[in-house]
Amino acid sequence: MEILRMRPARTGDQSRNAASSMIPTLPTVNRHVSEAMDLRRIVVTAVTASLFLFLAACATSPYALSDRAAKDIFVHIMNDPARATLLPLGNLSVVSSIHERFEGVKGNDKISQEAFAYYQNLKREDLITITNYRDLTKGFQGWNSFFALSQQGIAQQFSAEPTAKANSLGCPDATLKAFAITKALCLSDGQLQTATVTQNQLLTSGSDYYRVVRGFHEWSWNPVFVKIMEKRKGEFGRERKFAMLLKFDPFKKNWSSVAMDVGNRDVDFLTNGVEKMTAGMTAVN
Repeated sequence: MEILRMRPARTGDQSRNAASSMIPTLPTVNRHVSEAMDLRRIVVTAVTASLFLFLAACATSPYALSDRAAKDIFVHIMNDPARATLLPLGNLSVVSSIHERFEGVKGNDKISQEAFAYYQNLKREDLITITNYRDLTKGFQGWNSFFALSQQGIAQQFSAEPTAKANSLGCPDATLKAFAITKALCLSDGQLQTATVTQNQLLTSGSDYYRVVRGFHEWSWNPVFVKIMEKRKGEFGRERKFAMLLKFDPFKKNWSSVAMDVGNRDVDFLTNGVEKMTAGMTAVN
């Protein structure tokens, strides 16, 4: 830019001529204005480019997941038919509570004491028949029964078969094949009505990326499920909440669920698995 220099004061024509020489000519003013506009255009262009690059980086980040996309994952999981409670049929054994505590329940033909209550409710609703019932804890019933009780922790044995009323509860062939079971009932717990995401936080653990997604949802319970599972802890409220932990797969470039808790909106989660798994993770702002 041109620098205008002041000269010493003069008299007469010299003074007028000198004064006029201190005023920039029109081309000079235009040049100043042009340079200022060029500078402004450069600044605006730089800011616009920086904003575009920032937005582009956010849009293309492999770890980005909108609330709507997170909700879609939750909806897909909750509406998946594979979530149905699978109840094997045929010859079954009930594991004692003590054996279950230390060894667990292993095998498709073995169920827990809690699950046995579900079968009794199924019988009450005329959905199955129970035959050949034996309580191995009631006295000596032969060496086979004695070893089953003492070595395998089997407390009861019975046979369960579906009634005509349970025809609509049969499991798909693909489900039976996946669990290597020949006969079973698949009992849906209900249907998701609405869902809202209230938290969608990116987390890291080592080199892995996770997202904890929390929110509320409304659930329409299957009346048959409520009747069969009446001894389950908690109430069957319509207003529910959820916590879901997603993990990013760097090879497939997608998110998948690794843990989930659901429960009534006004009570604590019974499992609280998501809170436990995220305890040592670091939040990413």
